[in-house]
Amino acid sequence: LFDWRPDRLPGEPLKCERVVIIKNLFTPEDFDKDSKLILEYQQDIRSECAKCGNVTKVAIYD
Repeated sequence: LFDWRPDRLPGEPLKCERVVIIKNLFTPEDFDKDSKLILEYQQDIRSECAKCGNVTKVAIYD
């Protein structure tokens, strides 16, 4: 009742439904050989995920 957050719109996904975690896509050793490879991974992941909707951030943790 006294929550400051606006009401969700009908059909709007929850925050937990908007996060994608991809594991085991690469090994850290891949980036030791070519440090620019991480940018290619980010661009490829962004372009593939954009096919399903708006992408606001792609973070790669090695």
